Amino acid sequence: MVDLMAFSARETGNRERQEDYAVHEYIKTPTGLNLYIAIACDGAGGGEAGEMAARLTARSVIDHIEISDETNIPRLLIEAVTSANELVYSELRGEGTSTVSMIAIDLSDPTAPNGRMFSASVGDSYVCLIRDGKLVRLNIDHNLANEYIYAGQMSVQEARRLANAEYPTRIIGVNPEIQVDIGFYAEKDKNFVNSRRAFKIGKLGMQLLEGDTVFVASDGIFRVGQGNRRPYVHKDELLRHALDDDAERAVRALFRYAAQRRPDDNLCMSILMVPSRLRRPVRASAEISWQQRLLLGAITAVLIIVAALAFLSLADTDRSTPEELLAVQGTDPAFIPEPTRASANQIGIQFFAEPNAEDALSVPLFLRRSFTYNDVNYLKIDGLNAQALPDTFLPANVYLQADSSIEILEAQNQPPESITLAVDASSDVFINAGEFSSGGFRVQYIPNDDFRLITRRSECISFKYTTAGVDTLFDVDTLSLTCYTGDADSCNFRSPSSSQPTQMSIGTEYVLDAETGELLGRIEPQYENLTAYYDTVVTLHNNDLWANCLGSYLDPDNDGVSYPDDACPFDLGLAGNRGCAAGVVPPTETSGS
Repeated sequence: MVDLMAFSARETGNRERQEDYAVHEYIKTPTGLNLYIAIACDGAGGGEAGEMAARLTARSVIDHIEISDETNIPRLLIEAVTSANELVYSELRGEGTSTVSMIAIDLSDPTAPNGRMFSASVGDSYVCLIRDGKLVRLNIDHNLANEYIYAGQMSVQEARRLANAEYPTRIIGVNPEIQVDIGFYAEKDKNFVNSRRAFKIGKLGMQLLEGDTVFVASDGIFRVGQGNRRPYVHKDELLRHALDDDAERAVRALFRYAAQRRPDDNLCMSILMVPSRLRRPVRASAEISWQQRLLLGAITAVLIIVAALAFLSLADTDRSTPEELLAVQGTDPAFIPEPTRASANQIGIQFFAEPNAEDALSVPLFLRRSFTYNDVNYLKIDGLNAQALPDTFLPANVYLQADSSIEILEAQNQPPESITLAVDASSDVFINAGEFSSGGFRVQYIPNDDFRLITRRSECISFKYTTAGVDTLFDVDTLSLTCYTGDADSCNFRSPSSSQPTQMSIGTEYVLDAETGELLGRIEPQYENLTAYYDTVVTLHNNDLWANCLGSYLDPDNDGVSYPDDACPFDLGLAGNRGCAAGVVPPTETSGS
């Protein structure tokens, strides 16, 4: 097991109060994980509340890891930070808040002799790697601009023009719930990694190499001074001292550089160094030796998971300098009203299954942006000004089958609550309207907005595009519209072939020609579609609560045994025989999950 060198420290700078906290610790968990943890927290709040929030966050994370029986490290980090957020919120109720950046190095992974690194962060503190003469930031600031950019919903230029681009979106201690980011936003031969890809890389972890230096730090380390517009600690200084053979000496030297520049912020850093025979003592004024240069060159060839990482600043110039930070700079996180919502025009959160509910990834949801993914996902919509809603408000859940694409045009959560969305061709969408059922949904078809499905007081609806094929009911591309619950006047649709809306019967699937709008038929809801919707809900929630409105439709033979328990869904059967008739041997597997 590799013997890492570590050191943590903090400095007050020119602030009157110390609100940062850094710590490192070796932990052997009850399940046998050997982890080296490094944490940096940047607190904010009145009186002693900021320092208390930072300290509570760090210590709570460590306490949780020490007693957890979780063996999946990314999940362990998410649970630990989530637990810390709940504690800080409970203790301080928003009077004290904190960011957190942390790394956990698995020292027991046989495929990574120098350890495998995982990360978690909330806010604008840093996770960095120094390798091959490059300083690479591995996480991002959680602010409005970056949430847009890394979710693929805005270009860098568009996001930077936002009036509130630097608005912090995730802070520890303001809300009882928090989104924890485990992503690594850096990958070989890529100069941009989006949130979904970063999440996948983060789940795998990064194999450390001989001579690597990794650290977590508050943003004071990289904050730009008012005089020369350069960070309080410069890139060349970080690179030089990353090659030291003494972690404490390296951190002390970096803090001395910062002190000379009179930083207008607290500073904290926790550093971990992988040993190397080429490490040497580095003094504050020393240059990089030829042996150390040799080490930097040699490491390149050994890179396994993350190699030759380009520094992912969002500037259009050299991406390897710390002056050009990976993220749009954040602001002081004190007293932010809603950390899990990016701004007033965020209407909810999009969730992806990766590949099950325990590994769910989420990104912010905004008006007038297209949302799609190559696997099932769902949009949890609570509408504009959601922070004013009571906790009992039920959001709408819009479930998208693979490769479906929609755009949300309106999400009004004040009475009568309503949502307007546009669905693209080849999409398959199931909606549980939640509280929005009172005002209803208005669903438009993007290729021709003369197609409209309009609902009110209907809990669940679906809108499905089907391409003509040998296994379909019709020989043209079709749109299928269904309301599963409601009153006689709850649903209607309008199509290009009719000037008047058509009233819909509840529980009937209306099939229209996708080009002309001609009504082709009224049929029973297709069982395979219903089971797909049910499976999607269960996959994304790990329960079927939001599919309850499909209950009666999932028992087509009315024998009291519903999908997925009914092995003979179209034959009247017995509950004790998995929905099959007496004397019939049920199939070994059902058609769904």
